[in-house]
Amino acid sequence: MKLQLTLLIAAATLLGAASSSAKQMFAPRPVGSVSELADRLDSLKKFECRAAFTVSMPSMADDVVYDLHLIQQAADSDRLATRPYLIEWTMTEPRRGPEGFSAYYDGNHFRFSGRRLQEFHLPADSAALCPPLSTHRSVQFFNLLPQGIAAELRAMAADSTWHMELRRDTIAGGRRSVAVSALRSVGGELATRAEYIFDPSTALPRRIAIDSNPGAIGEQSVYVDFTDCPYLDLDPEALPFTISEQWLAERFPRQFATMRQATFVIANLPGQPLPGFALPTSTGERYARRAGDPLRAPTFVALLSADSPDVGSLIASLRQAAAEGSADIIWAFADRNVDSVEPQVGQLLPGEHLLISAQPLIRDCGATTLPAIILADREGNVVKVITDCNKAALSDVIQKMK
Repeated sequence: MKLQLTLLIAAATLLGAASSSAKQMFAPRPVGSVSELADRLDSLKKFECRAAFTVSMPSMADDVVYDLHLIQQAADSDRLATRPYLIEWTMTEPRRGPEGFSAYYDGNHFRFSGRRLQEFHLPADSAALCPPLSTHRSVQFFNLLPQGIAAELRAMAADSTWHMELRRDTIAGGRRSVAVSALRSVGGELATRAEYIFDPSTALPRRIAIDSNPGAIGEQSVYVDFTDCPYLDLDPEALPFTISEQWLAERFPRQFATMRQATFVIANLPGQPLPGFALPTSTGERYARRAGDPLRAPTFVALLSADSPDVGSLIASLRQAAAEGSADIIWAFADRNVDSVEPQVGQLLPGEHLLISAQPLIRDCGATTLPAIILADREGNVVKVITDCNKAALSDVIQKMK
């Protein structure tokens, strides 16, 4: 019995020593310098949090607010010296607006902003992914990832226009914090004021505040508040996944199935917002709308080429369909020459717009052949696409509009 008790005490002592050693191994340590802070951020093995990104300007009636979901993982080695990441964003104020994501892993970059899923892969897209472009590091909100913040701090420290101060022990938001305050002066004038707030033990970000052109007409303030940001390096079960194309395709099935470069075709447009565009009119003005903007009435968007066969009869049939369905028409010609377009359309009727040089819109709609007709509802969403532009197809659309 005494021997058993002795063995138990010895085992408990060893376990206690091992536990103490483990705690010391993973014990967070205070931040000693800006350089060390950048190194700590850059070396995080696992990171996931939410953040509110707010832009405020005196000239704007309402702040613009984005809800962000940020993920960063470690990589033993990477061809572009960038850790795998996923950035999901949604505009929530002043109204619920566009949403999208950017992702990167091992030389592969994906970005989606509501219309088409763009992708870049080494070595085929090395011009876009390698310096000086580094497309995967210039995406919106990359500078809010730990590796992005680290890069910002290092760049500021190396720039003589910035004056930086590290406060190792301060109070921010009622909590003990470590803070980096920075001022940038250009030509003797204060250009930017910035403050970065971090957890003093883990070095994880809590808040970023940046004022650009303070006191000037173009003053802009950016505030980033990080929430739900645990010290994930201490949790071996955190982020039980690896960022990869398969994982991204499962997370964003619609975008990968119908909106990537290889699969993005006009037939997949129904149910999606009509792509935004800014194109010249035949009178030298500009017609612009954003994806998701409402329309005055149900609208036909006719993607045309002036030399398409029977373009004149198609225009006449579409005008008849629009009149019967009380719809507007946007004539969007790929042609750049007004003189080749105007004779085809003739005198514009009320509710009609004539656009030229429409190749960007044709591309964004995924149209590979012309003509093609798109019908959008008042909310700006595509409800029908017609690529076989005959009278029967147009008559079918008219019946559905009634």
